[in-house]
Amino acid sequence: MPFKLHFFTKPSDPNSAPYCFSNPTTEFGTLAEARERGKSDALLPLMGAHSFAVEDTASEEFAEWWVREGDGWRLKDA
Repeated sequence: MPFKLHFFTKPSDPNSAPYCFSNPTTEFGTLAEARERGKSDALLPLMGAHSFAVEDTASEEFAEWWVREGDGWRLKDA
């Protein structure tokens, strides 16, 4: 099943939702492939994403949502 990436900025305050600034066009064949590409692309200086979500295009829902934490990543709390 194909997956797509969505990149987000950091919310401006605790009551704001993160802003999605990407228009996903690339599909990845596995969740692992999408996750690793998301982590590397989000760290690019031009990208500067605070978080990214991996969309399962079959269900049109986010399979995972990763948030930057220091130099690493953690899954977003449910």
